[in-house]
This record gives sequence, structure tokens and C-alpha cells, in this order.
Amino acid sequence: MLTHIRNFPLRTASLCWAALLTPAAIRARETATNPASEVVEVNWLQEMLQGGGSMLALAVVSVFLVAFTIERLISLRTGQFIPPKMTDTLAPLLARGEEEAVNAQHNENPCTLTRMARRILSQRGEPFHEVQQSVLDLLGREISRLEQRNVPFSVIAAVAPLLGLLGTMIGMIESFKLVEVFGDEGGASMLAGSISKALITTAGGLVLAIPSVILYYTFRNKVHGLENRLEEEAETLLRAACKQKVQD
Repeated sequence: MLTHIRNFPLRTASLCWAALLTPAAIRARETATNPASEVVEVNWLQEMLQGGGSMLALAVVSVFLVAFTIERLISLRTGQFIPPKMTDTLAPLLARGEEEAVNAQHNENPCTLTRMARRILSQRGEPFHEVQQSVLDLLGREISRLEQRNVPFSVIAAVAPLLGLLGTMIGMIESFKLVEVFGDEGGASMLAGSISKALITTAGGLVLAIPSVILYYTFRNKVHGLENRLEEEAETLLRAACKQKVQD
């Protein structure tokens, strides 16, 4: 009994491998006995070109996807929001209350950090919690604007499969129309070819939707990472401004 229990995992693994390898073995045996049964290679480019209007729409959507991706890669660079050593430059200026120097830094390198520094100096003399809330509101608007620019990826992820499905349904209707017109004269090959052309649009829609979802979550996480970094930098600037207030 114990021997059977110990051998159970090995037997299970053997059965699984047999189930996986059996179709391949059958295909190999069929190919050896009948060369005509070799796997047919699909010309995907030709299939996509025959996809009709839906594939053309998906091609346009793919161009927008590439354009949005390039724009996000350029716009979400950390240096555009948190330039190197900018916080180290702004903190002493805030501690000394040098508003003109902060404005000069903003004119030279406008970014989220310099805008937060200007907001802090513009509200000198107000209670700390009000200044802090004002800076967080400014940061929240910046992050909201960045998140809105990620929306096209979610739209493409939703629309691309629908365009593909629409193309498939149109192709299926056309296929059955061929059967209605030609009856049994066309044979199964004509119907299979028409259905194959129809299904390629669904595949094209999924090919666009999958990277769109991945890119959406990738850039969303990038925005959240920037938000965390900017909150830390805002705390540093606020502490520097508090030192200036204590000195006053």
C-alpha cells in the first residue's frame, strides 16, 4: 500500500507527459507515413491584408498606440518632474525666503518642484496646514493630468477587440452568403477560407489589446511612482520653509 502511494506522483507525471506527447507522436507518425499531412504554414501578412476594412481600422489604431507609447516614454521621464539636485537647490532658497531666486529657477527649469516651491513662498505667513494642503492640491492636479493621458491605452484595449469582433462577424455573414449563393458547389474549402479571413480580425484586435493593457498598467505605475517621489520632495521643501518661518 505504501509503495503504491509513493509511486503515485511518478505515475501521475508519466500520464501527463504521455498525454502531452501523444498528439506530437501521432503527427510525427502521420507525417512519416503521409508527407501530405505536414503542417501548413500560414502567411500572416497576407491574411491580415485580406482582413478588409476592420483590419484597416486596426492598423490605424496601432499607429495611435505607437504614438501614445512614444509620447508617454518621453513625457514620463523622471527628470522632467524631479530634475537632479533641484531639491538641494530649492531648499536653501526656501529657508532664506528668496522668492526672486526661486522664480529664476522656475523660469530656467519649469517643473513640478519649482511650481511647488513658488506656491509655498506665495503663501508665507499662512498656517502650515493650509500651505501643506495647497501644495498637495497642486501635486494632485499634476498627477491627475498625467493619469488622464494614460486613458488612450485603456480605450484602445477596449475598442481593439470590438473592432476585431465586428470584422469577424461581417466576414462570417459574407461566408454564409457565399454558401447561400453557391450552395454545395463551392465546397468546404471556400467556406473555410472565408471564415479564416474573418477570424484574422479578431486575432488582430487581441494583438493590439494585450500590449495596450500592459502599457496602461506600466505607465500608471510609473505615474504612481512619480507621485510618491514628489510627495517626499514636497515634504523636504515644506520643512525648509518651516525653518525660514521659525527664523522669522
